[in-house]
Amino acid sequence: MPPPLLNRVIGWFIALLFSPGIIFLMFFLALNFFLTYYLNPTVKAQLESFVESTTDSLYVLDLGDLRINTEDISVEARHISLRPTLSPEAHFKRTGKNALRVSVSASRLRVLRVGVRDALQRDGVKIGFIAIDSLRVEILKDSLPASATMQSGGAAKDSVTLPMRLSAIVPQIALDSVRLRDFDFRYTTRGDTSQTIEVSLKQFLTTRPSWSFESGQIRGGFFSVKSPDVLLSTQIAAPPPPPGGKKNRRAGFKAASPNRIPRNATATKRAAPNPPAAPADSLTFFERLTKRLPRVLFDSLRVSDARVRLVTSEGEKRSETVLPEFSIQMRGIEIDSLKKPAERLPFFSKDFRLSLTGFIYRLPDSIYTLRLGPISLSTADSTLTIDSVRFSPEMTHQEFIRRQRYQGDRFKVNAKRLSIAALDFRRLVYDEAIMARTVRLDGLLLDIYSDKHPPLSPVPAVFVMPNDLIKSMQTAFRIDTIDINDGFVRYSERPPAAAAPSPLTFERVNATITNVTNDKLLMTDRTPAVLDATALLMGAGRMKTVIELPLLSRGFDVRYSGRVGEMKAAALNAFLKGIARVEFFKGDVERITFDVSVKNGFASGRVGAIYRNLQVTVLPPHRKMQSGLREGLMSFLANQFKIKPHNAPELDNPVRTGRVRMKKTKRHAFFQFLWLSLRGGLSPIVGI
Repeated sequence: MPPPLLNRVIGWFIALLFSPGIIFLMFFLALNFFLTYYLNPTVKAQLESFVESTTDSLYVLDLGDLRINTEDISVEARHISLRPTLSPEAHFKRTGKNALRVSVSASRLRVLRVGVRDALQRDGVKIGFIAIDSLRVEILKDSLPASATMQSGGAAKDSVTLPMRLSAIVPQIALDSVRLRDFDFRYTTRGDTSQTIEVSLKQFLTTRPSWSFESGQIRGGFFSVKSPDVLLSTQIAAPPPPPGGKKNRRAGFKAASPNRIPRNATATKRAAPNPPAAPADSLTFFERLTKRLPRVLFDSLRVSDARVRLVTSEGEKRSETVLPEFSIQMRGIEIDSLKKPAERLPFFSKDFRLSLTGFIYRLPDSIYTLRLGPISLSTADSTLTIDSVRFSPEMTHQEFIRRQRYQGDRFKVNAKRLSIAALDFRRLVYDEAIMARTVRLDGLLLDIYSDKHPPLSPVPAVFVMPNDLIKSMQTAFRIDTIDINDGFVRYSERPPAAAAPSPLTFERVNATITNVTNDKLLMTDRTPAVLDATALLMGAGRMKTVIELPLLSRGFDVRYSGRVGEMKAAALNAFLKGIARVEFFKGDVERITFDVSVKNGFASGRVGAIYRNLQVTVLPPHRKMQSGLREGLMSFLANQFKIKPHNAPELDNPVRTGRVRMKKTKRHAFFQFLWLSLRGGLSPIVGI
């Protein structure tokens, strides 16, 4: 090649080599080589070494694959894990009581748009986007006595709040968006009372502006949580058996009743050893929260398709509360420790809306379960609506009879809809007080079954009256009006010799209850709780009754009056067949009136009844037996000498009235005593 041509080629090559494109390509290759073979491994090794040195070799960090992109200032890591190096016992022996043992892993971590220039100029950090996939967090807290973990000393109580920690590290933090997918969290405390919190969710997402932190204040934008599943399990160690005797092994099934208290409760309490006094904690939930987060402001939060389970176990006793599926929407979230109590928002938000598909609560040491259907709540509207309410035993009627050893009552309470209007949510959250203007129950069903076939319990039960129950409640409450619409009440009693129960029903019940409260200023004799109800007795006679109950009375005081309209006497046969083994052959009832006053448990008053052409038929002792000569003779004698066939103004002058005189005992329930005292005044009029 001639020298001029060679020189020209060399010139072209040098010009190409130092051209902007080649220089950029070489710089890019050099930078890629630097990042791949030097920066990424160096940063990874330094981070792993930093964690190991700062934790005193208690934890090991494994970043797996770490990539740093300087073009868009992003970091990506795969197969991340932070795991402890020692067993729990060895870990807590070194760290002391109340220490934490943490384990974290994630399949992928991405941090995009890191504001390096802002961090250098403004002494703060700004991050555009953080995404974490398959995050797993496990925390174990040791709550055992100090001797079980370390012989002396212990971790000092940390009173530094989260905002103070962040302020010491970075004065300003701004984060545009965060996304977590497939997140699992487990927090466990071990000790005499062990507790486990498990949280899993499909996605946690925030949108711009996500949140920012500056000068101890946290601000945020919109948050969305999808399909969280929360389990809170508490295991309490069983108390030691009482000294100086065997454990009570009284077998058999005893029906639990919501208003029954064992008479020997005081003796049992004295026999049990005195537990050590727990330190009093007077902090409210708001004070606990603001102690860690003094001021938090978020625009909105949405939680969809959530599920929560609360399980408590103490020895063999176990209670469970289930929220199967619910959604929450919160707007204008505000937590401010500087605000006065009167200025604080209910549920810390301007508008809190809850949509819950159901609620299940199994009463501890009881056969009863409370089930609530779809629930909707709105603090902006001050309303709470429950589409279905059911309180009933978790067993069939046959199983209840088979397992019952002593006399007891079984309760069933159902309602198609429960709605509360003008509910004070702020008082409910901060004062734990229930204040509402109106409670409405639609389609109420009250079913009471009383089995007199088994013997009486050797430990008599004491029934608590409504006034005593309300006075004993620690939570302040006031409900102005309770409306019951289209209700149904059935009382079924199974006598000792009967094979089946006898029902007494009240259909189409419409009632209004006013002034239900434990405010002493509204519980006087002049301001009693009043029940005004109408119903169809046995589906035939229209009944109206008014019950006035002074809630502040020391004894049991009540006044009830009412009237039953026209009906056929045969309508009562379904109840009389089992109770008295008689039935009305014919008879017309024009009206029944009653006015009874109870003072300190003693009932007195008058009962009146106008009826005509009353005749009865005596039934054989057992349902399977057929009536014979004996029953025919007894029916004749009863109609001729015992039953009074009429009590009417045109036939009797004057008409007979019954006198009520009855003393209440501890075995009498509220409505049972009202019925027995009324029956005692009605029996002399009829002759039964």
